[in-house]
Amino acid sequence: MLYTLNKKHSWWGALSRSVRTPSRGELDGSVLADVIPTQTLPIAARVITSPGLGNEVGTSLEAGYRGQLRARVVVDGAFFASRMQALLTPGTGNPQPQLSGPIPYILLPIAYRNQSDANSEGIELAVRTKVSSRLEWSGVLTWLHFSKFLSPQNSLLGARDMLAASPGWQFYFNSQWNPARRWECDATYFWYGPSLTGPQTTQVYGPGLDLLGVMGAQRQMLDIRLGRRIGEGIDLSAGAQALTIGNRFEYKAAVGPVLAPIRPSAYARITFRF
Repeated sequence: MLYTLNKKHSWWGALSRSVRTPSRGELDGSVLADVIPTQTLPIAARVITSPGLGNEVGTSLEAGYRGQLRARVVVDGAFFASRMQALLTPGTGNPQPQLSGPIPYILLPIAYRNQSDANSEGIELAVRTKVSSRLEWSGVLTWLHFSKFLSPQNSLLGARDMLAASPGWQFYFNSQWNPARRWECDATYFWYGPSLTGPQTTQVYGPGLDLLGVMGAQRQMLDIRLGRRIGEGIDLSAGAQALTIGNRFEYKAAVGPVLAPIRPSAYARITFRF
């Protein structure tokens, strides 16, 4: 629903409902997830078939405002509140000794169940301004909060694991500058607050690695790009990404301490149009 007060100010609202149907892999898939050595018998964690899964359901209420405060300044603001029900979450079954094969082991079955619920709220504020005919600035600030997260005790992923990859606050600022005809210069600064669960020190594994890494801490990055159009059919561009971050780790994955390093990088690109 949209209400336009005048040419410069408008308000909107929306009520939506989404349904996600389980995939064939979640219903019928079976895969060996991990083998855990112990002092007695090794433990084989296997994801087993999960027939009879229901749909994941989400309901969201959103409201927002868009206004042109000045001739060259546009502001957008939005608020949302969501309720998510029957989320698929892996849970463990009873261990089963397997003694008949050549290598005895303990089977730990893992099955998906519709057993988690969550309520979340958030806001987004965006400002865009055209400083001149050659220069435009824009910025966005977002906030995310979970007021409720329920997950059973036998679940492999508790609330802390599920939220570990989500920062509470995020901000970015973008500058687009055209210093001369056919030239473009872009710069974007990103700031991510700590994850909702706070920074965590955890063991990190990878090829040739066995070390402690900090996941979910505050971080910032800077990306730049310089572009040049040659005629009507060729674009040249070069840039660098993550300039201010150094070598560090991304937020941890939902399942286990997975290595995801972020490093500064550079690139060059040529685009042909026909």
